[in-house]
Amino acid sequence: MLESNLYPNLFQFYNNELLTDCLVLNKVSSKEYLAHRIVLAAGSKFFYHMLIPPQVETLTQKDNKLVLEIPDKIDSHFSLDDDSVVPVLLKYLYSNQNTEAIKSEFTNKNVFQLMALSHSLGVISLTNCLGEYVTKNILTEENCGRIFYESIVYDNETLKNDCLSILKKNFNKISKNLNEFQIILDLPIDTFKQLITSDDLVLTSEKEICDIALNYIKIRKNISKPIAENPEKPAEEKPEEKALPENPIEAKEKELNFVEKSKKQLEDMRKKMIKSTLSASDERSLVEAIRFSFLTHSDLLSISLDEVMQNHKDLVLEGLSMRLHNYEKNPKPESFKINLKPRKYISK
Repeated sequence: MLESNLYPNLFQFYNNELLTDCLVLNKVSSKEYLAHRIVLAAGSKFFYHMLIPPQVETLTQKDNKLVLEIPDKIDSHFSLDDDSVVPVLLKYLYSNQNTEAIKSEFTNKNVFQLMALSHSLGVISLTNCLGEYVTKNILTEENCGRIFYESIVYDNETLKNDCLSILKKNFNKISKNLNEFQIILDLPIDTFKQLITSDDLVLTSEKEICDIALNYIKIRKNISKPIAENPEKPAEEKPEEKALPENPIEAKEKELNFVEKSKKQLEDMRKKMIKSTLSASDERSLVEAIRFSFLTHSDLLSISLDEVMQNHKDLVLEGLSMRLHNYEKNPKPESFKINLKPRKYISK
């Protein structure tokens, strides 16, 4: 039995031979770390699923210790060549998952690689803490587009919302920054639409939204691989099937594939971020995000000639009609398809 003052806290067991029963192996750098199964399983979904039967029975051993291999490629954008983030993550687990213990090791260079590793290994608490660190120490209006992109990839809702808030408040400035503007154009449609439909955007004029929406559509019109769509034939409804109880073996296999599923989710999200041709309904929804009644008369006439607007001239006409609404009793605004609500904040 240990004396009470010999190891007063968990961190003193970090990379310590005493009571170790496993090794964490970074296959890329061949670096090994002494570890304890209970600590790893308590803080990481990946290690937990590796250390329970039947997966634990497939692990190799070295010096009577189980060898736990970290995936050699945690994400298509990051690898573990320099091994700098693995010890940081392990220190976090051995510090009772206390972010304060490792904050001094966060840098602008490693924070996103560490986020990728913690996401892949299912250390959710660290992933969330890293998002908070980025918001407090790195996030600015100059880089919020790029960080917004990463927050979507790693499904970090807190960081995503923080980025979205800055994008909205500084949209009229950010839209003039070519690098950040390009990243906004690279966003997946659901996120892009969430941004441009917001009432809280700070704009110089509605023309800014009109321009970015039409640019977004035009870029995707020039892509060779369209998304399959058949608006004439709605999907056939299949009769509801009675859910069968899950097979225990299949359930266990799902658990064992945690890392593969995590990597696949990241890759699927990266693929989602790659530009793809819009469906007709997606294009229509983006055009409808434009507040046509707040465009000037000359802007409305100009965009009516734009190639994108040839299938959406009804919206332009409604915008023109609203420009005349102060002088005539008709048309009735409630019958219009266009959004008649003004943005909350328009900078002068």
